Amino acid sequence: MQIKINNASFGFNGENLFEKLNFEINTKDKIAIIGEEGNGKSTLLKCFYNVNLINDYCNISGTIKCN
Repeated sequence: MQIKINNASFGFNGENLFEKLNFEINTKDKIAIIGEEGNGKSTLLKCFYNVNLINDYCNISGTIKCN
């Protein structure tokens, strides 16, 4: 599996969680998502799984590709 994010921005409740986010995760890569409660970690993971899970509360722009 590969996840590729290009120039993505995420926000909700009038606040930006991420702006101009760029990264790539390849099949055997290991990552950690660290942050305080309420900073969008779960929202980011839901976006990778199925962007429709967050469409009702999160504004998203940019390119997100998951193979």
